Amino acid sequence: MIRYTTLDGWLDTFNCPNFGDINYTMREALSLYALHGVQLGGFGRALIAGDLASASVRADLENTAVLPKLVQWCQVYLPPEARGSYDAVNNWKGCRPRL
Repeated sequence: MIRYTTLDGWLDTFNCPNFGDINYTMREALSLYALHGVQLGGFGRALIAGDLASASVRADLENTAVLPKLVQWCQVYLPPEARGSYDAVNNWKGCRPRL
């Protein structure tokens, strides 16, 4: 598991009751994308790009069960320029400077 101290605040966004059942691996992947622009796998890319048809086909059982919550988290916590299209996903470099 990759650990960054800057992830702490982002991972805490999942601790509220609405997002608590999203698995830790997906939490970490979304947080790394949000903070550092680390690209996700096929499911995560489709989710963030807003391609829900592709995301639902690529999702495993755990993520299928929480897909509406994942969509909600992305809408609430990702800046508009980081989501909504594959171009936005490809161009996102993160909201924190890389060291």
